[in-house]
Amino acid sequence: KTKYPTTTKSVEEHRRASSSSSTDRRRQDDNKQALMRAMVYQNHCLEIQVAESQRELVKCRQLLAAHQAPTSFTNEKEDDNGGDATGGMGLGKGALRRPSLISGPQASYQKLV
Repeated sequence: KTKYPTTTKSVEEHRRASSSSSTDRRRQDDNKQALMRAMVYQNHCLEIQVAESQRELVKCRQLLAAHQAPTSFTNEKEDDNGGDATGGMGLGKGALRRPSLISGPQASYQKLV
């Protein structure tokens, strides 16, 4: 016997198809919820890391400020043209500038910029 494809499905085939599609939808929803929970947890962990890094940064800045307390940040000299020493950044005379922590050619490049 040769079986020809039919255009109409039996009631049982319809039931199986709808059952499996609802199972697939449930599985997809579960996967989406699990993914969302994982992303929320990852976001929470990243927020904790950022907060810890910010606290460390504050500590480092405090230590740096305490170490450099005897020197003044406003002892920049004017350049030959009578302008301020901030490199034309419009910061004004005597503007507070953080000392460069970069050494070597990068520091001289930063001074040019």
